[in-house]
Amino acid sequence: MIDFERHFKQLQDALGVKNALGKTCVDVIDDGLWWNVMYQLNQASIEAADELQGETGRPYPKDLGVIVPVKTVEELKMLTGESYDMLFQDPLGKPIARKNQKYSEAPPTRLLSMALNLCYWLGYHDADKGHELHKGGIDAWDRIDKAYKSGFAANPKSSSNQANAKTEVTS
Repeated sequence: MIDFERHFKQLQDALGVKNALGKTCVDVIDDGLWWNVMYQLNQASIEAADELQGETGRPYPKDLGVIVPVKTVEELKMLTGESYDMLFQDPLGKPIARKNQKYSEAPPTRLLSMALNLCYWLGYHDADKGHELHKGGIDAWDRIDKAYKSGFAANPKSSSNQANAKTEVTS
């Protein structure tokens, strides 16, 4: 399970560094100090991604098209110098090599871990300061949910886009 409290503390420590005026990045963003905040957020996302993978117990599959004809992953490794976990064919018969990545090495799961840590921090900060980011004009949770769903729907391969395409064809 992701240790949000530990990652929160790491982020809080970075945000708590004071600038020459005695202000922290929680008070106002100081671009000179902000790089350290981003570094800590990145470190937390690496750790959280590995924790998330431990929780799910699943690898992140990364499929790559293979240009040269090969029959085994060993043969592919001899040609490329890289290790792959499996070789199979797509529906059109083209060879595909799959490499199972750690979550901390795969951009989608690494960014998810970063987003989850940020959501934890925002929720904690919201409750602590009473800014009510979760309702009213900001409506944080609804915006997070809408942004994800909008990105999903915008992808031509999404089920909602495929359903719309089928509807347009039959209309």
